Amino acid sequence: ERERRQLEPPRTPSARGQLPGTSPARRETDRTPPPRPTGSMAEAKEDEGAAPPAESKISEEELAAVEELAAAHKWVLGDVFTKQELAQHGVRTDAAVCAVLQRSPFFEFFALPPPEEAKVDPNEEQFDPDQVEPLNAFNFTSGDLKLMLDERGVAPKGFFNDDARTLQKLLDDEHATRIAELRAEFNARVAKKRQTEFRHKHRLQVVKGIREEADVIVDAGEDGDLTQRLMELHEQAPQVLSIADVLRASPNPSAAGRCLAKVLYSRVTSIISLDLSRARLDDTACAYVARACRAPGSVLASLDLEGNEAGPKACEQLAETIAQTSLKALSLEGNNLTQGGEDGFKELCRGLRSSSLTRLSLWRCNLPQSCGPSLAEGVGPSLFLLETGGNLFLERDLDDIEDRLRANRNDRDQKAEEARLLRRRTRKEQKAKAAADALAAKQRDVEEFLARRKQERAEKREQEAKEKAEAEAQALLEREAREKQRLKEAASGKKGKKGKKGKKGKKKK
Repeated sequence: ERERRQLEPPRTPSARGQLPGTSPARRETDRTPPPRPTGSMAEAKEDEGAAPPAESKISEEELAAVEELAAAHKWVLGDVFTKQELAQHGVRTDAAVCAVLQRSPFFEFFALPPPEEAKVDPNEEQFDPDQVEPLNAFNFTSGDLKLMLDERGVAPKGFFNDDARTLQKLLDDEHATRIAELRAEFNARVAKKRQTEFRHKHRLQVVKGIREEADVIVDAGEDGDLTQRLMELHEQAPQVLSIADVLRASPNPSAAGRCLAKVLYSRVTSIISLDLSRARLDDTACAYVARACRAPGSVLASLDLEGNEAGPKACEQLAETIAQTSLKALSLEGNNLTQGGEDGFKELCRGLRSSSLTRLSLWRCNLPQSCGPSLAEGVGPSLFLLETGGNLFLERDLDDIEDRLRANRNDRDQKAEEARLLRRRTRKEQKAKAAADALAAKQRDVEEFLARRKQERAEKREQEAKEKAEAEAQALLEREAREKQRLKEAASGKKGKKGKKGKKGKKKK
């Protein structure tokens, strides 16, 4: 049972940081610590050690912390820690490990290497084709020959030697087919065994890495600089992040770098510049950081890995990162990139072709001559500055690189000149258009003014004509009234004169 559990494929967290098939509600409500798997590294270590002393009994508070951690981070508990170890770490384990390792959606098996090539082991079981002896048709009787030929659909000739030779040919073909089938079955069984052993070995390495990460967070010291910085980074990440001094001061910088990468995976959406120069990160930690930098929504523009131990693994991850993101500046100065093989660096060179990098520093990377042609072919159209000093490149490769960079710079300058001329022409066109618009606007204003004045004069003439007509009508009415008054007065005057003359005549009589 112990061997079976050790050879099982490891459980990996899903994209949300939980076990597949486990809902968030289940994670929040289930406070029972999971059973420790049989045959794990933690149990093996516990079995080998002596029984814990009496003074190290688990208190109620420590047990509550253990249960809380168990509910939040089951897969780490099952493969890494025992209850005694969790109790010794106390509540700091819940605060540090859960926040850093469990919340970030980073998966442990992204860098699962391919199975190693089979090496000839003299002690390993080899296939023996002699385990199946071929049949000799001449040892059978005539009746047996006839029966076996009939079973194979061949008509016997009736002569022993002829029938034996015919059957022997058929038996040889069947024997060769059987040997091929047995060899295929044996090879499949051996390949499965090697794959199982390889997976188990890799699983133990991953579990060891998780333990190192948890230990480096828990044992960060009384001040807890690493834990505090990772907590702050998990809550809110600045645009410019420089945390190399904290990683360098850690007792295990590589494990601290892997923890940082897990937090960065969900925070590169707000970080523009990341400085990890001289942080003492190994190849795996640099690969973790490179993997985290291409998380969905990454806006990272500058990455500085100067003075670390980046190698083939980091180069392979960086090749995908620069091809999938908008990273502009990358510094790998002082890293022995070909230590362990040149395939990783050549993969990085192929990724340069489709990247948006404008600056790349390979100063003092101890690159051999054979990497020069790959680097020259990998210079993409966006790369303008490439530092290659301190390497072993040939002059012709350096000249080829310089020619490509010069062509890129000339193309950039030409495009910049064209853009400048275009901006100048655009400004002139905009200025001319603005002047024309101003003139047109002024002309429209003049026309509107003249039209308005013309309308005002017409209205004024109309008003004057109306007033004149009204005045003439009023004057006519007044003359008519005066004429009537005059006629009335004239009529009344004649009547008065006539009356006076009559009175005077009567008096004379």
